[in-house]
Amino acid sequence: MREHKYRAWDKERKVMIPMVDLYGFSVRGMFIDYNFIPLEYIGKQDINGEEIYELDFIHQTWCGVEEIILIEDIRDVRAMLGVDWENVTVIGNKFENPELLKEAK
Repeated sequence: MREHKYRAWDKERKVMIPMVDLYGFSVRGMFIDYNFIPLEYIGKQDINGEEIYELDFIHQTWCGVEEIILIEDIRDVRAMLGVDWENVTVIGNKFENPELLKEAK
């Protein structure tokens, strides 16, 4: 079972902040402050040990082809069979690095 962790994008201050897991309950479902966008940890880390969250961009080289992938939703992880999770690097997120949207698949 994966660890449930969250962080949130503060829309007003434009910074990422940590969130506290409420005893295994989904913070996403209970979050009512519309100034924050909750993001869930996907249960994986990159090659540098950085935790990967929803709306992070990851970089990988697969069969000689470099790719930038946006983790849209925690459910995407299960469908991403072509990702070599042992060799990905977090290179940013949708809020702090919107320019990567053009390159992401």
